[in-house]
Amino acid sequence: MTIAFIWAPRSLKDMADLLAKGGAGRDDLVSGANLLISLISFVFSPSWDVINMATLRNLKIKTGTCKRIIKELHSYEKEVEREAAKTADMKEKGADPYDLKQQENVLAESRMMIPDCNKRLEASLADLKGTLVLYL
Repeated sequence: MTIAFIWAPRSLKDMADLLAKGGAGRDDLVSGANLLISLISFVFSPSWDVINMATLRNLKIKTGTCKRIIKELHSYEKEVEREAAKTADMKEKGADPYDLKQQENVLAESRMMIPDCNKRLEASLADLKGTLVLYL
């Protein structure tokens, strides 16, 4: 327990420095926040007033939101690849124009979801980064 307590402030400071420099990408930020939550959960004691349980819960929620949106973004990117391949295959085979148009609409809808997902991810990351900077 003492070893973890000694390392936790150093890790918290490293995370704060990384955020202050702006060197954290979206995956780095979420991974760092997960590490931070693990460290805080492990070393939390009532006598350690640097961070309270409400703050820890808030960080967990914001980190979970970022992870969910990243997962959703990857899912949409895979869907676009899959639908683009299907559309190209239909064009090669000379599919019915109506079916081809419907498939192109499906592809267009999938492509429209990526910018929306990126906006939500950037907002969520900014919120998480603001919370981390506020408490570190």
